[in-house]
Amino acid sequence: MKYTIKKIGTHIITLLIVSFLSFMAFSVIPGDAAKSRLGTEGTAEQLEALQKEMGLDKPVLVRYGLWLRDFVTGDMGESYSYSMPVRDMIADKIPVNVTMMLMGFVIILAVSIPLGTFTAQHEGGRLDRLLMTFNQIVMSIPGFFLGILIT
Repeated sequence: MKYTIKKIGTHIITLLIVSFLSFMAFSVIPGDAAKSRLGTEGTAEQLEALQKEMGLDKPVLVRYGLWLRDFVTGDMGESYSYSMPVRDMIADKIPVNVTMMLMGFVIILAVSIPLGTFTAQHEGGRLDRLLMTFNQIVMSIPGFFLGILIT
């Protein structure tokens, strides 16, 4: 139980640090969502009003605190790019992600377990060495590059 609590605490701290660093990274880059939404046609008064409406006029630490409070209570905010709630955007993608997860699990069951069992039964054989060499080559290729090759 102590181990589980320690692990959960570590995960929470890691999530806080990553969210804070991500929030800060987007605050440091030039421009903001209000400028993007108005485009080149907006006046300085319109920009100031939109920044105030979006809460971009507040200090970055205050904005992060407000965002964190809302996130913990289940409000993920609104996407500035798509002008819709982030919760709805995520909910639309869940069925696709679950389907992909299940397909990956089925592939693991159908391919990895039989191959692992086979190589365990024929340890040291020619085919075992060939499969192990192939495995090491595939494992050394970065995932994004392997995805491009497979595509």
